[in-house]
Amino acid sequence: MRAFGWAAIYSTQFELGPISEATIGNVGKKKGTAGYVDLVITPTGGMGMIVLEDVLDKYLLKKLEQHTVGIKKRRFYRMVFNPQRTLANFLRGKALWHRDSRPIS
Repeated sequence: MRAFGWAAIYSTQFELGPISEATIGNVGKKKGTAGYVDLVITPTGGMGMIVLEDVLDKYLLKKLEQHTVGIKKRRFYRMVFNPQRTLANFLRGKALWHRDSRPIS
């Protein structure tokens, strides 16, 4: 829920805040150009992506890793099936396939 809250706050700032589409790009000055649906869809969709990646990691990736001998393939699977976590690892300066919960072994 904390991730959902941050997504909602960031999305609202991006749409309506002091440094946002509405102030910089003049979106919303003309009737019909503001997308209020973005205030709901962006954080909800982002949370859905987080949940989907967690489900894929738990039910698909763990099985793939158990049945895959090569470490390069296991690394590849982790990066492909969890692109958001891969980007987060890049920004944290970690290996792209890193997981805090389990080693790649």
